[in-house]
Amino acid sequence: MATRSLTGDAADYVRFWNLETYEQINPPTRPQHSDWLWATAIGQLGGRTIAVSVGDATGRVWDLTNDDRQLIPLARQENSVWDSP
Repeated sequence: MATRSLTGDAADYVRFWNLETYEQINPPTRPQHSDWLWATAIGQLGGRTIAVSVGDATGRVWDLTNDDRQLIPLARQENSVWDSP
């Protein structure tokens, strides 16, 4: 079960949360989307808890297993991610 999560908002901020203490982890961060965040999702990959934030034509993968929150940008698409087949 995941013990961390993230939320996104129209101001393009991502906030990370500890689900055991209900407290925010570190200050909010901006993931460099050029438009507001449209969606976030959480899952498991290789035993690690990851999250994805999506806005404009880009996505970002966040590693939620540590406080460093490593950011992995996904390939940019010509259209927004919502217009992609």
